[in-house]
Amino acid sequence: MGKFRSVPVIALCALFLFLASGVTLLSSSVYREVQASSERRSDQRMALSYLISQLRAGDQAGGITIGNYGDVDAIFIADGANYETILYCHGGYLMELYAEKGLAFSPEDAVRIAPARSLTISQNAGLIHIEVEGDDGIGSQGDYLIQSNLTRIEIPPEEEQEASQSEAQMGELLLGEPMFGEPPFGSPNEEGAS
Repeated sequence: MGKFRSVPVIALCALFLFLASGVTLLSSSVYREVQASSERRSDQRMALSYLISQLRAGDQAGGITIGNYGDVDAIFIADGANYETILYCHGGYLMELYAEKGLAFSPEDAVRIAPARSLTISQNAGLIHIEVEGDDGIGSQGDYLIQSNLTRIEIPPEEEQEASQSEAQMGELLLGEPMFGEPPFGSPNEEGAS
């Protein structure tokens, strides 16, 4: 009779061991997929961040041009009068080519920056819209406002004074007398007097 009591216990332990192994294998494959997805997204964010950083560094009057390098969209960033940085996608990578203006290079001559299937660039006035598509077809996008094209508007001193007077009047309106008569329960000063 003692032998038969241990059979269900051993069977339950074996079942538990089998289920625990299955859960471990399943969770490890899910973890690997999440990790791979996270790496792909990180590469895309890195490519977009790199492009925005390069735009900031080259943001000077006439320093940024959007165009085509071969048959793909590209960003041209001037470095002085004779050199430029060209950013584009080729062969599954975001590429950077630093070269003398006007010289012909093949797209493979550039440095690989990050994995990217395509780069789409559009410009509306001074706003550059960038979309980077990763290897998996998922993209990230961002915008950069060219600062060197902005015009600073100076307010003459008499307009500043008028603006500050208007602000003071608005403050009186918001903090002054109630707009619809007295509060329903009297003012706080009346409560303290009784």
